[in-house]
Amino acid sequence: MRGCSWSSYRHPGSRSHICLTVLNQLALAAPAFSEPLYLTDVTTAGEPVKITGAIRSFFRRIGAVLYNKYGSTEAQEVTSLELAGDPEQWPDLPSAGVPIAGMEVGILTSKRVSSDPGFEGRIVVKGCQVAMGYMQPDADDLVPLPSASTGVSDEYLTDDIRRHPP
Repeated sequence: MRGCSWSSYRHPGSRSHICLTVLNQLALAAPAFSEPLYLTDVTTAGEPVKITGAIRSFFRRIGAVLYNKYGSTEAQEVTSLELAGDPEQWPDLPSAGVPIAGMEVGILTSKRVSSDPGFEGRIVVKGCQVAMGYMQPDADDLVPLPSASTGVSDEYLTDDIRRHPP
């Protein structure tokens, strides 16, 4: 970690938002740190998370909570999953979590948009986090998500493929 300053993580109550690659490197380097890190919350986003042995050891050592977020440029933060407690109990491949307040998430199947478990397809998001006025070429393919929100919400069909777990 030459050239990086970790001094900001040496104060109680520190939070960090870092990509998974940096989190992996930090977890691998942490055993060599002579001073403790006082991270309480670590957030990662941008790619599917894989919980490695180094990440488990790192979180066991610092006692922080890991937040896995999903979102895209057009929709920002859409879902969140909190991983707390014993890192040995965390799944190896955590889900992207549940929709945050004001958002809906569905899967575009060959016939409709579904929020039911077991379907695989492109992720459709709807709600306050979708960039206003965003136009997409295949918007005519969308069947609207059932709306639980009030007011006007945009929908966005991502290029991400996911499967709602059963």
